Amino acid sequence: MEGTGFEGAPLAGAGGVASLEQVLDRIEAAVGELAGLVAPEVLEGWGAPTITRLMQAHTRIRKVTARLEGVRFTVLPRIEDDGSWRSGGMSRTFASWLRLREGVSASTARKDVTTARRLAQALPGTRERLVAGTLGVDHARVMAEVAPTSRTRQDALAWLVETRTGEVTTPEVFVDMVAVDLPDPADDPDGTHTATGSRRCWLRRSPRGPW
Repeated sequence: MEGTGFEGAPLAGAGGVASLEQVLDRIEAAVGELAGLVAPEVLEGWGAPTITRLMQAHTRIRKVTARLEGVRFTVLPRIEDDGSWRSGGMSRTFASWLRLREGVSASTARKDVTTARRLAQALPGTRERLVAGTLGVDHARVMAEVAPTSRTRQDALAWLVETRTGEVTTPEVFVDMVAVDLPDPADDPDGTHTATGSRRCWLRRSPRGPW
């Protein structure tokens, strides 16, 4: 008979699909085991992993971490939309609730909430790539920062040209190749500065000729 776990969450029966809590328990146990394998006394001992193995491990850890961030950004909008975080009246905003519950700074909570919202609303493909491990967390955050939030911003981002090839690209592909430095949407609500910055810094050529 199926039981219940943390906060009433169902536990999978024999042969059933594992619950969130069971998977998280395994991840936490694996992280603890991994930490033990790279403890200072191990790295300084005779049986320490080679530098090549450590380099490979570091790359894999970064990718796994990015994938977990993608999962977290998938969960956050669902929690926000549900609205039950408002119960108790302790927090007026979702970012404030997140800050208090998880003990992070206000700026971190705001960035997480904004990133999760924009990935859900405007860039679901970017979030899928992040979860799949084919896109880094930094690129996903940049994409969220330049996500279209107004008609002007959409127009400014519509004709990105990779200046080395002259080929029309997309914001996602462009971020993979070129550093992005556009105004935060909160500082540029109508997209004016986004358009100006894009034209001055990036759009050297387009299918319609020079700007």
